Amino acid sequence: MLHHLREGLVRERMASVNRIHGILFEFGISLRVGMRVIERLSATLTELMLPPRLAQVLERFHTHFK
Repeated sequence: MLHHLREGLVRERMASVNRIHGILFEFGISLRVGMRVIERLSATLTELMLPPRLAQVLERFHTHFK
């Protein structure tokens, strides 16, 4: 039973990561694959100079991801 719960959480986490990558890719930003990039997303967003609303939405995704 616990392994099913863990699998669901892993799937949800990967879906969140894929959404973040997809949204950024729509703006022409391609990040490296891997968890370290997502863990540093806050710092990366400030470097990218994205529109404020987009940065805010991605921060919310990132918060959900943690």
